[in-house]
Amino acid sequence: MVTSVAATEAQARDDSRERSRDAEARGGEREDGIVGELHEGLSNFLMMIVGLHVAYLFLFKRPLARFMLFIAAPKPRGVAPDRAS
Repeated sequence: MVTSVAATEAQARDDSRERSRDAEARGGEREDGIVGELHEGLSNFLMMIVGLHVAYLFLFKRPLARFMLFIAAPKPRGVAPDRAS
């Protein structure tokens, strides 16, 4: 009886570890408690701030955004090249 209980407990621990490893391999999350939740919340907040920053640059500071992305400034229209005659 004692050996069957010990074997059952060992099997339950092995199954639990296997499920945990399978969840991590599939990209699942482990439960880290309050620290994990805080980390996830702060990372989501940071992504929102980055998105707002990029949107602000493209909406109001387009020349600065073009400079930061190493895109050449557009040439002014209607200006003919200076030709020496």
